[in-house]
Amino acid sequence: MKKTLLLAAMSVVTMTSGLFAQTPPGVLLVNEISNGTKGTREFVELVVGATDNTVATADVRNWIIDDNNGIFNGTVAAGAGISGGHLRLADDPTWENVTPGTTIVLFNGSDFDSTATNPLFSNFEAASVAANGVLSTTNASGRPVIYVAVGLSTLVQSNNSIPTASPANGNYCGTGSYNNIGIWSDIGLRNTCQGDGIQTRCPGCIINLEGEPTFYHGVSYGTQMSEVTGGTFLNGAHIDLTDSTEDTLCAAQKDFYLDSATATLDPQNSNRWHFTGAASATPGESNTVANDQFIANLANYTYTYDACPQPEVPQTNNGVVMVTEISNGPSGSCEYAVLAVGPCLANPAADSVDIRGWIMDDNNGVFNNNTCGSGRGISTGHYRFAFDDVWAKVPVGSSIVLYNYDDNCYSLPTTPSTSPNSGGIYFEPVGGTTASPLPPNALIERYGSFPTSSTCGTYCNPSGTTPYVTASSWASTVGLGNSGDGFQVRCPGCNDINTGTPSFYHGFGYGPATGSAAFSSLAASTGNLGAPVINTSTGSNTRFYFDPSSVTAATDLGNPANWVSATAYAAASGGSIGLYSAALKTYLTGAPEDFPCCGGGGEARPAGTTKVINVAGKDMEVHAYPNPAGKVLNVDFTASGKVTVQLLDINGRVIATQEVTGRSSVNFNVSNYVPGIYTYKVISGKNVSTGKVMIAK
Repeated sequence: MKKTLLLAAMSVVTMTSGLFAQTPPGVLLVNEISNGTKGTREFVELVVGATDNTVATADVRNWIIDDNNGIFNGTVAAGAGISGGHLRLADDPTWENVTPGTTIVLFNGSDFDSTATNPLFSNFEAASVAANGVLSTTNASGRPVIYVAVGLSTLVQSNNSIPTASPANGNYCGTGSYNNIGIWSDIGLRNTCQGDGIQTRCPGCIINLEGEPTFYHGVSYGTQMSEVTGGTFLNGAHIDLTDSTEDTLCAAQKDFYLDSATATLDPQNSNRWHFTGAASATPGESNTVANDQFIANLANYTYTYDACPQPEVPQTNNGVVMVTEISNGPSGSCEYAVLAVGPCLANPAADSVDIRGWIMDDNNGVFNNNTCGSGRGISTGHYRFAFDDVWAKVPVGSSIVLYNYDDNCYSLPTTPSTSPNSGGIYFEPVGGTTASPLPPNALIERYGSFPTSSTCGTYCNPSGTTPYVTASSWASTVGLGNSGDGFQVRCPGCNDINTGTPSFYHGFGYGPATGSAAFSSLAASTGNLGAPVINTSTGSNTRFYFDPSSVTAATDLGNPANWVSATAYAAASGGSIGLYSAALKTYLTGAPEDFPCCGGGGEARPAGTTKVINVAGKDMEVHAYPNPAGKVLNVDFTASGKVTVQLLDINGRVIATQEVTGRSSVNFNVSNYVPGIYTYKVISGKNVSTGKVMIAK
């Protein structure tokens, strides 16, 4: 029977500032767009609005900026102002704390107006040569302006694969990945009389906010476009253009701007939009006196707006994964690996845990003296558990069998498990490159580029995002070699929440004891369980499994004496595959207190620590526990003297404060708080440490 006592174990916070904002969410409104004085000398001017009038800054990370994409003409048609791809504000601290009323000017960094035509365009030149293609300044009204040279700066990314002209009005979560440096042509504007448009969309297509990004606001121009009405948030305004017989330039050399002051919904009112010559554009400055008043109303919170959908707060505890068995099978590549699921110190008494994003790989140099090279059991790429609800709440003590669909000599299930069977086992086939029908196992994902035999330890794409696809290619990803190899699990990493390189957590290896490809055990160290090795000349027709007489500590998994080798099960006779050591299962389900948790950046963290962010001054060790907290949240710290501890909600509002002198801990009664993610701050002089905790019932 699992202990029901909520243990006051030191917690580890697994959410990072990469997704859950410490400041409330902001919004992006279109304020001006320009086709430039010639060519593609275009820019888009956005203003930041607030959703909350009690704090000083807003979060606009991951907001999407796109052209028409069918929104303004409602149809799909060639030449209808639909450029493939879109732009996105990067998940960068620059966009995390933006003052409402700030103007953001995105311009084509490879083709912008010169200073000769308009003095304001000198800011484009300055931004283009500034660090990271960014110029932060203030305008004539004293409000902040951020100029970003798209194509030169990492603050604006682009996905040039989606959306496309078909289907219209969506499909932002399809194929392709984001380039760290955006491409202006992904939102290029048409000069023709038929027109085009610019829109902003809520963040989407990211972990815990996977849905399509909702249209928020926009403006269009031209005879082929029209107003967008009935939107979830703001509508899309429209500016009529005279036909080609009256205006030979049409949209070329035009600037379209908002002229407003009287109401919060002016940006969606077509009557408030006008056009002028591009040479008279005002990038970074207010368009008119009325527009200046409108932006002032954004800055002083007279006008606020509805927030976009926010990331879902996980309702389960974070778990850990460990290797308990691997097999080369009786022949060919009829191979499998068995993994066990357990709780970590964040809540060792948890009945179910979240293992989304955990990495699975073969040797990758871990067991053979941390070296790369051919013939050392290092296959290109790796697998991970998808960010799917199936893995968000896995019963503690479950086992997961990962195996090669294309060589399934044991007749294991050919469809993926979405829940454990009566024995507590998930069966997860991967591959399907030669068999028919192909198994659509979207629960296991693959990234095929890293690591390689020349880039051990490189799991994240160093030049951009790491796009995962449905798992395939067992032999080319985690295939087990006969002369020596291994299997390992790593903390989540290379994703929207856990942005760092995934740290090694546990594994098992086998291979020769001497020679250039010698294999050796990896001793347990801070944040991991180690990796035992059985030295052998061959792993052919062999299975290796964890078989201790008892389990008294998590590090027993790293002891080579607890691992044995045996002849692989004969074909079609693997009825016990997935049933690991009863001693280990008893230990995992008995609220173990020594399994380290994984941190938010992709690293494994030792037991008894919590991830903190030190804003200023020297490091300050802080522990917040239990996590999740149901009744009382304890905060311990190493600071001395006068210390202030604050608890803030997800919108950044301080909801509780305690000041102490000469003490090293405080506690908060949280029994009446709404479940969700909260932030704590520990302030000691100039030292400020922050972290996140979950409050649950």
